[in-house]
Amino acid sequence: MQPSSPPGAPQYHRQPQEPMQYQPTVPQQHAPPAAYATAPGQTIVMPPSGGGMSGGAIALIVIGIVLLLALVLLLPGILYVWASSLAGDSTGGGLDTYMWDDRDAYGDDALVEITMSSGNGLNWAVVKITISVDGGTPQACAQDDSTASCSYTAYQGAGNSQQWETSEGITLAGTCDDAAGCNIDVTITKLGVGSEDDKVIGQVTAYADTTA
Repeated sequence: MQPSSPPGAPQYHRQPQEPMQYQPTVPQQHAPPAAYATAPGQTIVMPPSGGGMSGGAIALIVIGIVLLLALVLLLPGILYVWASSLAGDSTGGGLDTYMWDDRDAYGDDALVEITMSSGNGLNWAVVKITISVDGGTPQACAQDDSTASCSYTAYQGAGNSQQWETSEGITLAGTCDDAAGCNIDVTITKLGVGSEDDKVIGQVTAYADTTA
């Protein structure tokens, strides 16, 4: 028996509720893009999804890494060879960079004069002079020896008498059989000291005018 409500109170009536029914969710179907629309009977091949790199991109990265490693490994050797080619002056340090001037020499047996126009002082003890007359056999020249087939005499300023310095040079004497003159190929070599090798520091072609 339901309890009665007091007189004048509102009356509430409970409505019967229907049981809830489960509605399955059906995935929404999307039509393929127009770019992939095909005729009946054809198969649509969709491109792979995802952000992975292609094989070509991976190959480029690998090649780049290999080239970078090769550069890192070879660079020290390249720099060493470059530095070694510049190292050493007449006493073993500095730069072996020389420039030379030439001119015809005056005198009975004088051929040409060779002057150092640029370079570090060069000790006379390590100087070797070789000439070739009109493309003939090279011959070594002796210093201050008038009896030799080729000789040279130094002319110097007020500097160090033991060194060949800029603005100083040599006068070469020898034989030129051409009455008009001869081409004189002069090779200046710095002799190696200790473990150093001999090094050619100058090659000059001068003209000896025998008619002057």
